[in-house]
Formats: sequence, C-alpha cells, structure tokens
Amino acid sequence: MALATNAVLSTVSSHASSAGFPFGSVVDFAVDGQGRPLLATSTLSPHTADLQVDGRCSITVMAPGFKSLQDARFTLTGTAKPLPEAETAAVRETFLAKYPNAFYVDFGDFRWFRVEELKGGRFVGGFGRVASVTAEDYIAAKPDPVASFAPHVAGHMNGEASHIKDMTDMVAHYVGMNVSGASMLGMDRLGIDMQVSRNKQSFKLRLPFIRPAENRGAVKEVLVEMTKTARAAVAGDTPAQ
Repeated sequence: MALATNAVLSTVSSHASSAGFPFGSVVDFAVDGQGRPLLATSTLSPHTADLQVDGRCSITVMAPGFKSLQDARFTLTGTAKPLPEAETAAVRETFLAKYPNAFYVDFGDFRWFRVEELKGGRFVGGFGRVASVTAEDYIAAKPDPVASFAPHVAGHMNGEASHIKDMTDMVAHYVGMNVSGASMLGMDRLGIDMQVSRNKQSFKLRLPFIRPAENRGAVKEVLVEMTKTARAAVAGDTPAQ
C-alpha cells in the first residue's frame, strides 16, 4: 500500500442512473501509521458524493510495474469517513509528502476522508498465490524495509551479463529449475520476484532469500552468499567458507 502511486477506489454509486451499483475511480491516496488510506477528493467527483451517502468502499492497488494477471495486487475493504477538522493539518502533511505537487488539496471543493472500520483484504500475488488478510494482521503489518530501494538493486543486477548469469545459477540451485535467462522485477525482505525464460517460454517466479534481509547491508550479504553458493553448486564445487 505504501509503495502504490495510485489506486482504484470502488464506491457504492449514489447517482440516480446507477444507484447501488459498484463505481470505480482512479485516485491518489496516502496511508497513516496504521495503514489506513487517506483520500483527498473533490465534491465535483461522483465518488465523493457516493462516500458522503455510503462510506463503504474498497481500495485496490497494484504492484509497481503491474502489467498482467501474473503481477501482484491487493484490495482493502472498509468504510471511508470524513476527517475531523482537528486532524486535517497532519493528514495534509502526510499526503503532500507523497504528492508534493498536490496543491489542489487546498481548493475549497476538496474533502478529506480516511478509510476506517477495516474489514480486511485480499492479496493476489499472481497465478496460484492468493491469501486473505484480516484487518488485525493488516494493521499490524509494516511497510517492507527494502522494497523502496529494490529498483536500484534490480537495475544493477539486470545491467551486467555476469549478474544475469548469477541469477540463473541461483534459480537453478535454490528453486531447482534450469532457465536460460532471468531478470529481477522486484524485491522485498523475503526474496526476489523474477522474470525467467525456459524452453521458449517467459514467466515469473519467486526466489526466496535464505534468511530475511532487513536493510541494504543485509540484502548485499544475502545476495553475495547465495551467489557464491549457487556458482559453486552449478560448477560442482564446494563453496569456500
């Protein structure tokens, strides 16, 4: 949620022509310390009228670089409520930290909402990777500590032929699959999402880390260790200790 640049907000339509039907809008949003979505919406937008009548809604976000049903997405359900006046200054600061050019939030027709009374969510990580998330687990969760610098690591790994070979070796050793090509799509504290090629087919797979990595230093250590082990295994040698 914290990494998503925008979301699809689904509301219960209040418009006479579609009353009671789901209505979807693309919106900007931020999250507070509990992960609750914060919305700044114009009274000129249908979804604002919908929320003022019935706050029940869902927020759907997609993983950075989302292209197909192989990619991750998450839907969170709750009730959007108007923000108390006393809290608008702090929420405005949070929103502008994510969208520095969102000057429009100070226009007179904009209203602040926070999605509360969370009912839980549904995570789809791709084909066969589906999980329900309770409201309690969602609130207790924290933003992944390494995902924010994953694009830099991916650019480095994908930019050199030697590192691409290292990734195919790691897939062979740790996943048990021989692939002809591999590229890093994303990364979190638990592992790497990859696009791989095998037998003229291209698909995504997950390469788990051998242990969680909580920061840049830990990511480097894990990747170096996994690379050395995989190189040695593919070569039929015993890795140096």
